[in-house]
Amino acid sequence: MKPGSEAGAPALPALPEGPHPSPEALLAARRGPRSSAVERVLRHAASCADCAAEMARLDAFDAPEPLAPAALEAAWRRFETGPPPPRPLPLEPPASLWQRFLAALDPRSGSGRLVLGLATAALLGTLGLSVWRAQQIDATSVSTPEPPPLSDPTRGGELGVRPLAPLGLIAALPSELRFENPEGLAVRVQIVSEQGDIVWTSNETTADRLVIPAENRVRIRTDTVYSWSILLSDGRQTAAETFRLAAP
Repeated sequence: MKPGSEAGAPALPALPEGPHPSPEALLAARRGPRSSAVERVLRHAASCADCAAEMARLDAFDAPEPLAPAALEAAWRRFETGPPPPRPLPLEPPASLWQRFLAALDPRSGSGRLVLGLATAALLGTLGLSVWRAQQIDATSVSTPEPPPLSDPTRGGELGVRPLAPLGLIAALPSELRFENPEGLAVRVQIVSEQGDIVWTSNETTADRLVIPAENRVRIRTDTVYSWSILLSDGRQTAAETFRLAAP
């Protein structure tokens, strides 16, 4: 055991002696008779990894593995012909993903026209959906006005005209609308249901009564409140008066 080494610990190999011998010296030491020079070369090779590898290569060269004649002939042909020529580099680098995407959008190509057509259809569909949703929001945001209460039959206007009949709860379909118009003002009359539907708007007249057309009379239903007002030519109108047809 070397001084300073612990009991049981493996001893480190000694360093190689002298310089590395040449491959020729290793081959001569392997083949030649033993001498002090040969022993020195062999001791060096035993403790040197590089020289040991070189000795292994010499052994492989002197005693090669058996090889079939066909395989040996093929190896010689590869040796005589040399390595294959290098593949030529492409003149232009391959197109990147972004370049292929831009080429697909070219309207001069069939794929470009298809992509642009699909994009246009998607854009139009999105715009149409946005318009439809805006209309739906507007429709739901419109509140239905509260129907006006039944009018007092004695209630009148302050514009020189005043509704007279029908007013309040009536027993039969009204055939005409009567109102005061002592000055013969040009007026129109409009009937609106409590749901906001316009039942009838008359033509302009200077009279004090208007006959309700038959096609408009049949639109008056029982248990529904209807309001009617007198519209003046200057845009003013009387307060709405109401009536309701009683159930039979």
